[in-house]
Amino acid sequence: DIAELYYQKVKDIYLKELGDHHQDYSLLLINLSTLYWQTQRDSLAASLLVEAFGIQNDLLIEGTQYLSEQELLNYYKTIVEGQDMAYSLARKMNNTSSEINGLCYNNCLLYKGFLLTSVNQVKRLALSDSTAFNKYKTLSDLRRALVQEYSKGISEQNNRYVSSLENEINLLDKDLVRTVSGYEKAMRQVTWQQVHQQLKPDETAIEFVRYRFYNPEPTDSVFYGAFVLTYNNAKPQFVSLFDENELKALTNGLTSATDEKIDLFYEFHPDGKGQSLY
Repeated sequence: DIAELYYQKVKDIYLKELGDHHQDYSLLLINLSTLYWQTQRDSLAASLLVEAFGIQNDLLIEGTQYLSEQELLNYYKTIVEGQDMAYSLARKMNNTSSEINGLCYNNCLLYKGFLLTSVNQVKRLALSDSTAFNKYKTLSDLRRALVQEYSKGISEQNNRYVSSLENEINLLDKDLVRTVSGYEKAMRQVTWQQVHQQLKPDETAIEFVRYRFYNPEPTDSVFYGAFVLTYNNAKPQFVSLFDENELKALTNGLTSATDEKIDLFYEFHPDGKGQSLY
């Protein structure tokens, strides 16, 4: 395939010039994944999405250390498209790929958990002590400088400077873990494997998602789904729920409803719409 050949050549160039920890390289992987999806090579598409998100999520987590909330939000918006692609591919593969399901579950944990709560908690911990705040600010400055170096081509990077920055960041990060109570816990990212280990026999962990449907190009459809972890199933399972238009039809008239009206809708709706939502 000529298109695949060109993608592979560009991939080799990006690896040589940018390295495998670069936003542009991750976007190339997503584009190549789309090609594999278009040619019905879903497993290859899934593997590339997993690799691409590994890079993007690392960059996002690193960004929490030096980006402002608005900058962090702007960066997150740039990766939402790929996130929706992953959910759509999970729907298409219908639980034949534990790799894509695991990626999607971890993305839910990262975006809904770590980014919404842990980032603010880390900043609160840093602000609680002047010494810790100064260390945190220094760490943020060092990370920003390192990212600026990473953004350059490999041939343009100052390897000695990069190594020095990486070493300083590592030492300062360990110092914060040791001296600031709660810092390590706040920075820890939970995975679906860790969630599964904590489940009891009668427990289930569910992550609901809303996503624009890709096939593999974007469509006008918006779907809902759920990634489900149970004690007896060692890997996340995807359950496709419904199209957003179906949900709007079911909940027509509830936009400004009171809690009492919503309760009645679920319990006594004559058409059984409440049961449909469950």
